[in-house]
Amino acid sequence: MRCHLLFLDFDGVVVDSMGAKTEAFVTAMEPFGFDSQRVGALYRTLAGVGRRMIFDLVYNLLSGRTTDEGARAEVAERFAALEQDTTEEIRLFDGVGGFLKRQTCQRPLVLVTGTPAELIDDLLTGLEIDSCFDATYSTSGGNPKDALMTAELGARGLNRRDALFVGDSHADMSAAARVPLRFAAIGDTAFFSKGDPHLVLPSLVDLEPHLDPAEPARERRGA
Repeated sequence: MRCHLLFLDFDGVVVDSMGAKTEAFVTAMEPFGFDSQRVGALYRTLAGVGRRMIFDLVYNLLSGRTTDEGARAEVAERFAALEQDTTEEIRLFDGVGGFLKRQTCQRPLVLVTGTPAELIDDLLTGLEIDSCFDATYSTSGGNPKDALMTAELGARGLNRRDALFVGDSHADMSAAARVPLRFAAIGDTAFFSKGDPHLVLPSLVDLEPHLDPAEPARERRGA
């Protein structure tokens, strides 16, 4: 498969963090009295759209009402504190470090994540993979993933057919469809059955055989 630019989600794709983050979100939502299993399932489906939007969507789906800024801010604050406590537990999935280092010699890698910008840089440095990414974007700035990826393609003068987005949620799949560009899903086929992913793979490392042999390493954009 030809791929001149590889977009990657972070949680659940590069790092094994979705379990801890789902638990943190469920705990942050406890004051509202919603069923914890439903909250967790919705978080897993919506992961990646940005935490405040996730809260708005989950609250609306489970209560039938819209939320207010005060409640949204309280949940965001609780979730951020709980998430901070989990950062030391975050680990790369097996083989991902090697995959990233091999791929960065072949094509630009761009991280597009819902993890706040103030956390992601430290996480990448701690995991010793910060040098693997040509650019890193967070939806915490207010722009959705599809807008961030569209802007990056435009800045590089690339066609959407030249890129691939790898994610692990329905929200990621929808973001790819809005660009639109090819989507490789990390997870099981049943979870993504309502969409049309280009590939469904058990892990990011399993993508490697599907990628065409690389081109010579490129200079980083803006370097």
